[in-house]
Amino acid sequence: MEWRKLVVFGLKADKSPVETLKGLMKRTALALIVVLLAAGACSRPDALSGMQLRRDGGGDVHVLRDGKSISVGSTIEIEPGDIIETEKGARATFALEGGEDDRKATLQPDTRVVVASPTEFEVEAGHALVEVKATTTTQFDDVTASTSSASYRIDRDFGSTRLGVYVGGVGLDATGQVPLDVNSYFQATVVAGDLPSVAIPYQLRLQDAWDQSLLKEQVTLEGDLEQLGQGLENQLGLQQRVPLDYFSELAGGKPVGFMKEYLKRKPTDLLIGFTIARNASGSLEDAFTDAFGYFDDGAKWSIASAILDVKSKPILASLESLLVATGVIAADGGTTGGQAEFSVATAEAANNGQPSADSPNTASEQPTGSDPGSDPGGEDPPPNKPDKDPPQECSSSAECGVQDVMDQIPGPSPSPTGASDLIDGEL
Repeated sequence: MEWRKLVVFGLKADKSPVETLKGLMKRTALALIVVLLAAGACSRPDALSGMQLRRDGGGDVHVLRDGKSISVGSTIEIEPGDIIETEKGARATFALEGGEDDRKATLQPDTRVVVASPTEFEVEAGHALVEVKATTTTQFDDVTASTSSASYRIDRDFGSTRLGVYVGGVGLDATGQVPLDVNSYFQATVVAGDLPSVAIPYQLRLQDAWDQSLLKEQVTLEGDLEQLGQGLENQLGLQQRVPLDYFSELAGGKPVGFMKEYLKRKPTDLLIGFTIARNASGSLEDAFTDAFGYFDDGAKWSIASAILDVKSKPILASLESLLVATGVIAADGGTTGGQAEFSVATAEAANNGQPSADSPNTASEQPTGSDPGSDPGGEDPPPNKPDKDPPQECSSSAECGVQDVMDQIPGPSPSPTGASDLIDGEL
């Protein structure tokens, strides 16, 4: 057999054996470099391994072990029985079994945590952000919080403790009490070890660093809604109300009698709540009453929309259409200076010419839904044929002009502060 016909590791030797071997060595070395670079990219130099603690930034962090206080310079090993304390101005992060990819907790200043085992710890004081992807147990105020995958916070204040869930679900259990499940965008407040009967919507704080980081979409949406709502209120005055037939036309002629008891609410809240419901899956009535139920329980509209799996884009696009049609703003984004007009005609204009329920083209209505990015907190799945209009998708190069509209609306813009400028542990 001629050497020119040899195939070595899939490479045809069309030159001399020595040259072929050199080529193979170069390719092998290149492949090895790629593997090493990929491995380096996946493992951060400051990533915590199992049972390690890292001091983040300045301030004093201590580990109390066997009656002795150990000052944490950068990173140290921890073990069951250790007590971790962060002093004023200090932050820390620790990982339990499996490292920070499996079990990680971030501590704010003035926080005290007891490491009970490689999979369990107790928050005795302060504020802890827990991010886990393996079964983990957290104790606080005689309550046990268990989860296999979730991101949640524990805030211990004088006389009460709040557990708020960002992603996933956490089960709460206390001796002699009915267990409680807390899902995404919900929270539970424990007072003197007593579990509440139900979880309530998460109480979003726009200036909270963890909320800004883990609920970025909701924080941004809330600022946009407040700005749009303020512009609308400036044009409406105090007396004008939105009539029922206006919402009926927006709903494509469908019955909206369930809204009668809400018509005395602020017009801005009515329009926002209706827009969220209109873009949610399921029936319009159920989504509307659920949205206002969450709102009345203390949720901001952005959290209510997250629970109902409604994304920011269709909400802002629909509201822009409403404001343009009512005359609050001009189509080019400028303000008109006139008073808003809520009528069947303006509702029809806001619908962009979509046929009403009495039109012969209603059979072409398409069911819609949303694409949730996380667990919606146990909401019912959408039926096969949602009873609502399709969301107004943003298709222009400027996101339907929503940003231009908000830039032109008078009034201050409540933009959230950067996380570095926040007060630690602001609740």
